Amino acid sequence: MTRSSYYIDESDKFKRSLKGIPKYIIQDFKEEAYPQLRENPMGGNNMLKLKPPYIGKYRYKKGNYRLIYSIDKIEGIVNLEKLKTRGSAYR
Repeated sequence: MTRSSYYIDESDKFKRSLKGIPKYIIQDFKEEAYPQLRENPMGGNNMLKLKPPYIGKYRYKKGNYRLIYSIDKIEGIVNLEKLKTRGSAYR
């Protein structure tokens, strides 16, 4: 069974991770990544399921930035965890 659309959840932790990220980068992610995450968060050109120690996590790549998220398939929710530069996203 495939879901027609997922809900995007921006947690407080995710919102705190945006500190220091330029507003235009955040806007780019909202315009490009969010529609793709709503439609099919498990696969796409910029999406990848991460390997251990990030079990159950995915990343969306755009330029030098990485959006880390998890998916609740039962509830149909994409839980955004952080948006960071490539060098600091996996810490």
